[in-house]
Formats: sequence, C-alpha cells, structure tokens
Amino acid sequence: GNNELCKHVAEKISENLTHPRSDLVMQSAEGLVREGRHIDAVKLLTNEKGVSLTEAKNIVNELKKKG
Repeated sequence: GNNELCKHVAEKISENLTHPRSDLVMQSAEGLVREGRHIDAVKLLTNEKGVSLTEAKNIVNELKKKG
C-alpha cells in the first residue's frame, strides 16, 4: 500500500544521499534547491543520476525539508 511506497521511496532517497559517487551531484542538487531552482534540481538528478522523474521529485522534496 501507500505505507510500503513511502518506505521504498525513503530507502531510495537514503541510498541516493549516501552513495559516494553521487556526492557532487547531490551537493549540486542541494545548492539548486537552496536557490529555489527546484526544476533544475529535478533535471540534474534525472540526467546525472538516472533516477525517474518521480524519484527526482521525491529527492528534491526531501532536500527542501532538510533546508
């Protein structure tokens, strides 16, 4: 159900936030989010990390929460 989806998304976000190869991409995405450039952050994640649009949006939303 929805709870399982949330767990899956949380795991994916956690993997993406801790994967060493992706540190630079994630730092760039965080910078874009801080600047309010959410669409650019989503594009960066889909292009550079190969995640789906939905996953990229979820990551950006998590980054927004982190501030």
